[in-house]
Amino acid sequence: MKQKISALLCAAVILACLFSGCKVELPAQHNSVSSATSSKAATASSSAAKPKSSASKTASVPQAKQAACTFSISAAEILKNKDQFTEAQLSIIPKDGVLYPTDQVQITEGETVFAMLLRVAKSANLAVTHASSALGTEYVQSIGGIAQKQYGNNSGWTYLVNGKLAPVACNDYQLKSGDTVEWIFVCSNS
Repeated sequence: MKQKISALLCAAVILACLFSGCKVELPAQHNSVSSATSSKAATASSSAAKPKSSASKTASVPQAKQAACTFSISAAEILKNKDQFTEAQLSIIPKDGVLYPTDQVQITEGETVFAMLLRVAKSANLAVTHASSALGTEYVQSIGGIAQKQYGNNSGWTYLVNGKLAPVACNDYQLKSGDTVEWIFVCSNS
């Protein structure tokens, strides 16, 4: 009976020390405590003796690779043909023709070229007007006040992905990480 009380008393001391953060070492005379109890207490005491930082409480979660595209908006072609346009027409064009410089832009899975244009234009304070067709396609009419047919009968906005004209409407082209999207204004007097 004395051994059971002694073992319970040791267990109580061990638990009290564990909660207070002190290191517990059992004296040799308490070896009569069952091996299961002493091994649990030793394991608990060794972990309680280590100071815990707030960083160890937060599991390290690997960061998901963020998807991004290279994006730009340019009306530089107007400047290449400026002898064909009036001062009023040229006054709204930036000096270098760039409305949005080439930059890396984060994208979300399934985002379209059109959705990206609207999001980036809004952040850059560029107005975008567009028209929807009966088939549900979107056509960009103007960006930053530079509108279709303003610089020639067939002038207007088009987009390239990875240097090529896309075969679908801008609201149907889903982006992939690493794509390069260029919105360019093309001039034509035909």
